[in-house]
This record gives sequence, structure tokens and C-alpha cells, in this order.
Amino acid sequence: MIKMKTKTRKGAMHALEGLLAFSIVVGFILFVMPAVEISTSSGHKTHYVYSTLETLESKGILRAYAFDNNMTGLNTTLKDLLPTTYNFAVGMSQINATHKTISGNHSFNYTIDTTKRDYVKLDFILNTATDPNIYLNGNIIYSSTGDSSGILESIDLTDNTIDGENQLTFNFTGIATFDYRLLMSESEDLSSPPFKKDIDTVNYFVSGIDSTFLPTIVRVYLW
Repeated sequence: MIKMKTKTRKGAMHALEGLLAFSIVVGFILFVMPAVEISTSSGHKTHYVYSTLETLESKGILRAYAFDNNMTGLNTTLKDLLPTTYNFAVGMSQINATHKTISGNHSFNYTIDTTKRDYVKLDFILNTATDPNIYLNGNIIYSSTGDSSGILESIDLTDNTIDGENQLTFNFTGIATFDYRLLMSESEDLSSPPFKKDIDTVNYFVSGIDSTFLPTIVRVYLW
């Protein structure tokens, strides 16, 4: 258990923002990048594709595709811009976060498609809390006894999250105030790269519409 006494609410929020950013980076490295076997044999190709994506972003085109999760449009545009000798497929990972400041016991639902799921993480700070118990779909995932004020925690919910609707419940003894963020990443490919081939993968981060900490990762697989 990680315990951190926060002197001010502003300090607590900075800590939660830092934990959120860290969770996104680590989650991407652990869950998104290993999804395809990556080769670095075609440096010129990957550089050319990255530069093409960079140009599309500078014109606002890539950002629009990412915001709409429009992989078909991206695929068509890349077919027009890349050399005909390039074999490729496209995919995207969408990262979403829900943040709230709560007083007292609280429950909320979230929905996810487990066929697209990369990871689900819960970050929270207990500003004032006694005997906190957190449940996911009725199963306890966190518990502490006594005064737990100032505790900062991050819990991986990936394996315990079910397909469709899920419910998180926070229960306390007496008065409690806390901040939480639920971070979810879902990936989808327009078409799958060939099986058992060396794949070069270009990952391009497109900043989120509301926050740079909630990007869409555009992926182009090359073979």
C-alpha cells in the first residue's frame, strides 16, 4: 500500500495528474506496443510513414480521423500518399479517463468491449477517509482499516473487468472525500497484419481533444 500525506488539495491533484500520465505511458508500453511483433528492418519505410502522419496532423486531417476513430478514411488517405510498394494496415488505440471529486459513498458504471480492451486502471486519492472498501462488480478490490486519509493508490482492473457494463463502488465509515480517475484504453485494427510476418509498427500519438494526457495512438503496420 502506498501512503502519501497530502498537505493541500492542489498538491493531491498534482499527484493524481502525475499518476495518470504515468499510467498512460506505462499502459501503452505494456499493453499496446507488444500486441504485434515489431521489426526494425525497414527504417526508411517507417520514417517515411511517420513523416506522412506528421504532415497529415499539421493539416488537421489526422486529428479529425483520430477524433472520429475513422480508420477507413485514414487507410484511404495513406493509400493515396504512400508508395504502392508499401503493404500496410492501420489501427487506433483510444484512451479515455473519467475524473470526479466525491463526498461520501459512491457507485458508478463503466462499459467496455473486452475484445478491444488494452487495460483499465483506477487511480485515487483518499483526502479524508475511514475504513475504505472498494468493490468491482460486487467483488472487493481494495480495503483498508482505520484512518486512511492521504492514501494515493493505483489499481489495475484489466483482468477483473467484464465485457459490457461494470460497476465500481466506494464505501466508507463516516464522512469521506476522495478524487478518482478511471483510465481505459481500447484498441482496434481496421484489418489484421499478416500472421507470422516481420512487422514494422509506426506509433503516432495524437493529443486528446480535451487533454494532451488522453491521446489517440494511431498505428500503421508495415510489411
